[in-house]
Amino acid sequence: MSLTAKPAALRCPGETLQVVPAVQSNSPERAAMSRSFNLDAFGFFLFDLDGVVYSGNQLVPGAADVLDKLDQLGKRYLFITNHTKYTKLSLAAKLGGLGIDIAENLLLTANDAVMEFIAGRHARPSEVKIHLIGSGGIGEELSQYGFELTSERPNYVVIGWDPEISYEKLYLAARNVREGAVFVVTSPDRYIPSERGWELGFGALGASIAYATGRDPIYVGKPYPSMISAALARLGAPPELTVIVGDTPETDIRAGHLSGLGGSLLVLTGNAQRSDLATLPADAQPTLVLDSILDIGRLLP
Repeated sequence: MSLTAKPAALRCPGETLQVVPAVQSNSPERAAMSRSFNLDAFGFFLFDLDGVVYSGNQLVPGAADVLDKLDQLGKRYLFITNHTKYTKLSLAAKLGGLGIDIAENLLLTANDAVMEFIAGRHARPSEVKIHLIGSGGIGEELSQYGFELTSERPNYVVIGWDPEISYEKLYLAARNVREGAVFVVTSPDRYIPSERGWELGFGALGASIAYATGRDPIYVGKPYPSMISAALARLGAPPELTVIVGDTPETDIRAGHLSGLGGSLLVLTGNAQRSDLATLPADAQPTLVLDSILDIGRLLP
């Protein structure tokens, strides 16, 4: 299934989700909320990773227990991340080191989204030249797929996670976009959580190139429905029976709205704060706000 997404404005496709006010997880209001929103009615869960399951190199307390409980209840889940730092092999190894053993086929990353988008437009990967602004897993996986990575006359400029960004890198990327390369940004994230609080996101890096060139990028990751559709297909999950769990309203929660998922859970262990809710647009409002992933276990039998 294609993971292609066009750089269209993000709009709520319909009022399919009920927005529930944010309250403390141990309050009477939360108990009433739990009764009105029956999480056990959902059989499928899509989990963001950084800021939800772990933060930097630290497991979020209770994450492993919640996943064990979902297994016991026969729920199915998949991890879906916009981060490009890891290959699926290294991401599975990281999770294993944190105490969560997971098969690679339960991981869907923005690297997959980039590869499927580009591969869907060409018969032979070896004929495609990609100028990559990014380090780590995305470069490894693009090369393994058969694409040529070069800054000389590329067909595509792809922006991923790059902690070593420089003026020269930005200049070469902007030059190639101005000269006709297709401009792809893995996701519109402005920032991502890290052990020191946050880092510049993929969207932030791409914004400078967009401004310099006057070209809108093609985003291939969350919140666009094509990546969620690929996740649902992998699970065999109907959207109305699926819940997404994330820490970023603009990508994770909005993805739930745009794809018509049955619900969206915003956790406060990553990018979002409770005070953010008052200013969020309708298509980034969660169904439920949780202090952390640990609260999922309290909402299930």
